Amino acid sequence: MRKGRFGRREGVLLSPNLDEIYRKYEFNKTEPETLVGLIESVIKKSDGIKANFIRYRENAETVYEVLTRENSIHAIDLTEEDENCKAFCGVGIDGSFQYVGGVGGIWYLPISCSQVRFEEGIESVPTVSVAADIHDINQMEYMNVAREAEFRMLVGETRAINEASSKIDRAKKTIIFVDGPVVDPP
Repeated sequence: MRKGRFGRREGVLLSPNLDEIYRKYEFNKTEPETLVGLIESVIKKSDGIKANFIRYRENAETVYEVLTRENSIHAIDLTEEDENCKAFCGVGIDGSFQYVGGVGGIWYLPISCSQVRFEEGIESVPTVSVAADIHDINQMEYMNVAREAEFRMLVGETRAINEASSKIDRAKKTIIFVDGPVVDPP
């Protein structure tokens, strides 16, 4: 075999990185059947979560109807200035994440960012869009997994803010409600 410029023979590393070998060893201990089983489990759980959200929405509508019928919900009197604000386009943006794993130094990071738009004011029907993805974080590359996870979520929230601001009708007053990119809530 011919020796390369950086102390390698083609296809062979002369001084292997022990961390990289250990990480590959740990990952290779995970059987493919295990990974397939985990993915199938996530799909089943997500179907259950989706069904729960449908049920929650139906229950929320029922509770609203009962509270309205029982006169437990009251509208406040609005000033003239408040009345003007009711017509504003309102956009709420929020992201969330949870990191799991750590086997072989690889952490999995499901991130989601929701955007709720009241295009014609607070009394309009909102539109909801959610962006979600699963990132993997190599702990050898990012020693502080929690900080990297939070950073990636904030990047997602910032993208959502940019997207929301690009869709703003400049002829209409718009309010964007955010938390993470500006300051985390208490």
